[in-house]
Amino acid sequence: GSPVTPVPQDTYVIEDVQADHEVVAFFVPAERTWYMAEGCTLGGMETWVLVQNPLDTPTTVSLAFDTAEGEVVVPELKDVPVPAHSRASFDLGTHIRSYGVATRVTSPSEIVCERATYGAMAATGELAASVEGKAWATESVGTTAPSDTWYLAEGCTAEGFETWVLVQNPNDDAVRVNLALDTEIGRIQKPEFQDLIMPAHTRASWDLSQYHLSHHVSTVVTSEGGGVVAERAMYAPGRSWAHGSVGSPEASDSWYLAEGCTVGMETWLLVQNPGPDPLKVDVHYLTEGGAVQGPREVIPAYSRRSYNAGDAVSSYDVAAVVTSQYGEVVCERAMYGPDRAWGTCSAGTPEASEAWLLAEGATAGGMETWILVANPWRSAATVSLVLDTDSGPVVPPELQGVTVPAGSRRSFRLNDYVTSYDVSTVVLADSEVICERAMYGGGGAWAHCSIGYPPEI
Repeated sequence: GSPVTPVPQDTYVIEDVQADHEVVAFFVPAERTWYMAEGCTLGGMETWVLVQNPLDTPTTVSLAFDTAEGEVVVPELKDVPVPAHSRASFDLGTHIRSYGVATRVTSPSEIVCERATYGAMAATGELAASVEGKAWATESVGTTAPSDTWYLAEGCTAEGFETWVLVQNPNDDAVRVNLALDTEIGRIQKPEFQDLIMPAHTRASWDLSQYHLSHHVSTVVTSEGGGVVAERAMYAPGRSWAHGSVGSPEASDSWYLAEGCTVGMETWLLVQNPGPDPLKVDVHYLTEGGAVQGPREVIPAYSRRSYNAGDAVSSYDVAAVVTSQYGEVVCERAMYGPDRAWGTCSAGTPEASEAWLLAEGATAGGMETWILVANPWRSAATVSLVLDTDSGPVVPPELQGVTVPAGSRRSFRLNDYVTSYDVSTVVLADSEVICERAMYGGGGAWAHCSIGYPPEI
């Protein structure tokens, strides 16, 4: 294979398990903190933090919480060991009880963190019918940096839908927060959403349906006095399903979204124009048969548009590329199962990458986990997958050197290769691709998904 060259002292290495056995170097900062704004451990809800260590060396993690009542530090969650190439799961309900729980995870090395929240019953009080006792689920990758601006493209508050914006202040001082709503009729700035003071190390929750009713609601969160972290959770009437996502700290003129299906399911693209001028968007869908032209439309200033992928393509494998002219947009994707038994949602990514890390995943207890890989380019890509589990790495031969044709999407069912409650994934490619992960409960009672995290390499 290729010769191995020395790497700087501020990196770890992970062996690329493709045929040439090249070494991929992951940059590791002196200390890394992950932030996750959403979480609840009361009212029949569970919240889990999933931590992936993709490196060849063990590490430690420390968890702390910013809650509606203030900061909580739990001694037993300090310096918890996480072995090399493994996944650790933390049930927050065993350590803290609160309706508003945001999490900070700190490690001396490169880790990846996601957060999953489950509801045990619908808003009607009906108990969950699924094997796991879960009626709905939301999930998202965390973020490694607070920001003074967050965009959340998805949201609906009409006809009994709920949309909640969750904001974490991880700072040692209070911050001032403002919310604005971009809708089909333009921007709405309610006095109740201006100059909101958040004390240090707290989590705040705002139900948008109490202030404005619309099928198309995007949010802009800004802060003064320090960066914050923002997520959004959305619930169907009666809370029969839910989905959520971390926000995007900046808009972009290009977005990539790997997940989607339009055969027996719905896939929607939610596009927010947070700028003062109208702009033109161009959508292409990537399927197992190649690229398909989607809608081309001008989106007015400060507004949100929704596009049903099923209007343009019928396929089990649908990814999307959204580009804009004359300005920058923000994109998310929502997907719904048959009869809307479940819903998933994720922010897109403005950049493709040769490496992706996905912390969440489970293939035991009737659960399914799928890795979705999209190749938006004019030439084929070759990808390999490594599975980091609670018992160490698993390297399925069938998942090494797999071709993803140009302009297409491939789906990988991890249940075919490993059975574990703790499954993280490393995706390595010979050219830039986009990766998401979708996970389903027993019998398809619930589902959630997230975009992966592209490490610095």
